Amino acid sequence: MNLLARCGRGCVVLGLVVASLPLHADSKHKTEKAEPEKPPVARIAVEPLGFFPPSRALLSYRLSMATLNFIDEDKLLFTFREHALLKRIPGDNDDDPDQSIKAVVLDIATGKVLNETQWRMHDRQHYLWSLRGGKFMVRQRNSLYLTDEKLELRPYLDFQSPLRAVEVSPNRMLMVIETEKRVPAAQQSGDGATHKAPSLLSDDGSASPPEVKRIQVMLLHPGENRAIGGSESRQVLELPMVDNGILSLISGNGPDRWMIRRFPLPESVDKPLEGDAGNPQTMVEFRSTCQPDVNSLSGEVVMTVGCAPGFGDDHAVTAYTTSGTQLWQDRWLERYIWPTFDYAENGTRFVYSSLEMNRKVGSMDSFGQEDVAAQVVGVFNTGTGKLEMVRDASPVMSAGQNYAISADGRRFAILREGTIEIYDLPGASLPPSVPISRK
Repeated sequence: MNLLARCGRGCVVLGLVVASLPLHADSKHKTEKAEPEKPPVARIAVEPLGFFPPSRALLSYRLSMATLNFIDEDKLLFTFREHALLKRIPGDNDDDPDQSIKAVVLDIATGKVLNETQWRMHDRQHYLWSLRGGKFMVRQRNSLYLTDEKLELRPYLDFQSPLRAVEVSPNRMLMVIETEKRVPAAQQSGDGATHKAPSLLSDDGSASPPEVKRIQVMLLHPGENRAIGGSESRQVLELPMVDNGILSLISGNGPDRWMIRRFPLPESVDKPLEGDAGNPQTMVEFRSTCQPDVNSLSGEVVMTVGCAPGFGDDHAVTAYTTSGTQLWQDRWLERYIWPTFDYAENGTRFVYSSLEMNRKVGSMDSFGQEDVAAQVVGVFNTGTGKLEMVRDASPVMSAGQNYAISADGRRFAILREGTIEIYDLPGASLPPSVPISRK
């Protein structure tokens, strides 16, 4: 499953580093769950907007059928799949699972619809990303568009080859786009380079040379159309992004040791995102008895999710600054799978969601709707790891995006029990920042 479906190394596909909610019973944050639930400052009913809960039978497919985002502290963008007949588009692929997406701009204080429109999507994968300044990026098949609260789709980037992954950094300053290209197999050398090959046509000239798939990786600033870095891979990659750079996980110096390296942005697209480009720097070395997952939480904070002695199947979670300083560490339960995230643009908070299972799900196990107990969503302080709020989202959406946090980290919204609930959060300070020393 590719990143458009929001599935990375932390998915149940690997089954080793899936993070979890709520926190372990022995966690230092145990008392937070015992406090009375803080009421929302606003509720907006979604049925009058035309929203109907998707079938729970679709949970294991991780289909993207709704999104929730802050435009600013006073307005929300809510999009969802409409139950409507679609007219056939001449020349469209017969096997396209088209869907009509309704986009609605909502005033938080009154619940009033300020603007609305319909977008046609040609698949059920991730289709909307939040950018800076109340702007958004929308994907329709292999094309990207920019929009805002006016909901007009302005052409941005168009790709002739299949678009396999799009990722935007937590601070919305960087973006990775991955597209598929096909290369004749005879042109592949052992080092992955391509070389001119003799013709493999048959005598009648009808045969086509066999092809292999390659992934073209581009790094750019959202809204700009010139790549600032590029590379090539045999498979779709997940690249954590921080201020002015990307991160890579490699084996460390010794058994069960791992190292995170930071690659500053290259000066031009001609320099790759790997090897010796950009003077790579060792950020931190740490221990994990399984291959860990690495997630950027902000432009300056990175979280690792791995395994530690005495934790059993639970997960050791540690946050570091990009200078290698440890901020906090915790233990998260194992029975929660398929994590999704949202981030405050200023780096003060992050939101983390996962599916709570009724039973243990292994790396090769399948499961049905009866195995999913809930979708649990938690708001965390990035600098301290404190769990500040927990809510169950409903309907359960395995692809996430049915919750949001504002750019300044002061408001949280979640789709819950037929309404969008909006909560005010207290102020939070930025995590400590230490400049990176070059090595």
